[in-house]
Amino acid sequence: MAITEKTRKVDADAPPVAPRLFAHAVYATPNYQAMIEWYGTVLDARVVAGGPMLSFMSYDEEHHRLAFINQPKLEPRNGKQAGLDHLAYTVQDIGTLLNTYARLKKAGILPVWPVNHGLTTSLYYQDPDGNRLELQVENFDTAAELQGWFKRPDFASNPVGVTFDPEALVALYERFSTQLSYSMGEDGWFRRSAKYVLAMLATSFTAGLATAPFAAFHFNRYTVYGLLANMLAVPLTGAVIMPCAIAAFLLMPFGLEWLALWPMGWGVQWVIEIANWVAGLPGAVMAVGQAPDAVLLLIVGGGLWLCLWDQKWRMAGFAPMALGLFVWWIGASYRPDILVEGQGRLIAVRNASGDLVVNSATAARHAADEWAKQEGLMGRLLTVRDDPFAACDAQGCMFTVRTGETVAFVRNATALDEDCARASIVIASVAAYRCKGPRLVIDARDLYFGGSHAIWFDGDGINVEIVAQKRGQRPWVPGVE
Repeated sequence: MAITEKTRKVDADAPPVAPRLFAHAVYATPNYQAMIEWYGTVLDARVVAGGPMLSFMSYDEEHHRLAFINQPKLEPRNGKQAGLDHLAYTVQDIGTLLNTYARLKKAGILPVWPVNHGLTTSLYYQDPDGNRLELQVENFDTAAELQGWFKRPDFASNPVGVTFDPEALVALYERFSTQLSYSMGEDGWFRRSAKYVLAMLATSFTAGLATAPFAAFHFNRYTVYGLLANMLAVPLTGAVIMPCAIAAFLLMPFGLEWLALWPMGWGVQWVIEIANWVAGLPGAVMAVGQAPDAVLLLIVGGGLWLCLWDQKWRMAGFAPMALGLFVWWIGASYRPDILVEGQGRLIAVRNASGDLVVNSATAARHAADEWAKQEGLMGRLLTVRDDPFAACDAQGCMFTVRTGETVAFVRNATALDEDCARASIVIASVAAYRCKGPRLVIDARDLYFGGSHAIWFDGDGINVEIVAQKRGQRPWVPGVE
């Protein structure tokens, strides 16, 4: 061989060069055949060459990516030795990761640690020797975004990530795998804006459906135009109010928070104006009557059944929901026939027309307003002036309940004997221990110890519920005797 001036020389001072690629991993294992089968299943690898002592496997075009040396006398890893923690393999997308999870689960191989690292969604598996293998999908589209994750406060506060339930992720993927994408590279500004509006409408509608039964049950009101209000207020909140709030905190150390608080206050004022405008629209609020507790259980239970299951029989959830709405619709038959305020200032009696009639338009206004809400009224209850079968004077009031019986409301002890002789039910804000003739007598002592009373007519019987029975015994209120 002729040596010339052009002969290449090794240069110890040459700049460092990174490896072109990671070539392969070699395992010395006491579980030789089990390791070959496990990696063949998990990575879909094939044996390209091998024998009883050494085997080579590959899962791509490379001549080999894995090698296994048969050493039966070695002990498997037990987590107490220093060394390599795991090897990670990236798959194409979340669908591929979840398909692999399902395939391996069918083969009896389950992940030992499912975790969202922030930059990746990962499933960790453990081979027969105790080595860990990670299958991952990247959560960002570009390398710059992935590298940027390490600079975010999320990474600083939790560099490991959070665990998740793979089955829950599978359910979410199957339900929402066709959801709209907001990638800048896929759509122009018009389509992205349209998708934002559609997504906002969908979330507002879904949230409205989920919360409406609770709001109607507890507050006896249903907001008809809630979706319209959200359409107008949510973009303002996301584009103005929240960014300005963050900017105010950042500017606060410099005394310049007013620069952000001023536009933030403008945005809050506009949200208030939107709320006032929507609330002022005709029919913006619908009153609904009080329903039995079972109604809410039926509606919520049916809704959960509908949302949590994925098979056709999930539609069975509509049945209890429909039953709950029907019971709510006919709920007037379950409402009390007589209501008595706890201090004996106000009484309401259901007349032959099914309306509650109160003795006063001004006494115990809070109780009267609550009773009106439970009746499904936007305004006030009827008074004795509106009912030809009811009358009041300085001594008390006389009502005719829907069953035709007479109800006396006694406010002065001098009228007690006369009213006890005339009425089948006596409600007295004074002591009425000598009133023996009526079917039911509730006097000042009963109200003091029991609080408000609700009375139902059930055939020939009378059912009475008192607040003290519902609230239980408390040290700061009079006990029931």
